[in-house]
Amino acid sequence: MVRMMIGLAVGCAVLVPGPVFAQQNRFSDVPKTHWAYAAVQELAQKKIVKAEPGGKFMGNKPVTRFELAVTLAKFLKYLDIRELKGKAAAQSAPLSLKFQPLTATVISLEGVSDVVVDKGWRDGMKPEMALTIRRGGKDAGTILATDVQERRTICSAGNARLGVKPGDKVYTRPATIRPTLTGGKPLPKSDPAYESLVWLVSWGYVPANSKLLMDGNKPVTADEAASALGRAFSRSIEKGDIVGDPEAAQDRPHTH
Repeated sequence: MVRMMIGLAVGCAVLVPGPVFAQQNRFSDVPKTHWAYAAVQELAQKKIVKAEPGGKFMGNKPVTRFELAVTLAKFLKYLDIRELKGKAAAQSAPLSLKFQPLTATVISLEGVSDVVVDKGWRDGMKPEMALTIRRGGKDAGTILATDVQERRTICSAGNARLGVKPGDKVYTRPATIRPTLTGGKPLPKSDPAYESLVWLVSWGYVPANSKLLMDGNKPVTADEAASALGRAFSRSIEKGDIVGDPEAAQDRPHTH
């Protein structure tokens, strides 16, 4: 799949381009008359894509699986910042994809298997987020965020609730992944794509067995791109990142 089609799919999915006449053309090979001009310019403005050497977009250049993963991660990170801090902050904030663990404290127990923690959607908590219970310096089970409210979250604990008490700490942990290059060679952890893949898998946007993690320098096919984009957009809607009015995101109720 070529870069122009990926850019258009991401750019038009939920980002609403600003007035085309007010934008500076960031790519010498994408004229204002091009059918994808507005979407490509909007992605560049939000730092989701950048120019190739020579100031070109290279829209007909095939996209590798890892390149798609990096673009997708930046796009979703932008939505995440916009959801928590508003559109203005998202426009200026760096799109760091380093996994940042989220920690919380158990404040109460509910019913027979639920645990309530002191972090909610304003703190970055997401539905279906897995949280590890930490007790006595050791991991003591996993709970799952089910009802994410503004400043607290109800989690389903099941058997993991045994022994849990108010004051216990819980935290998110990065996914363990083994991405490979063509031929099965492991992707070095120092590669920028590695950080993006950890972020995508950790937050559930991409499954650990996704083709995006295998033979990463192969050109992505249309089917693979559609599958990855479809899952990511669906997860964003479930998590509340994609909303009709981004400016109102901070004020809306966030229960699931």
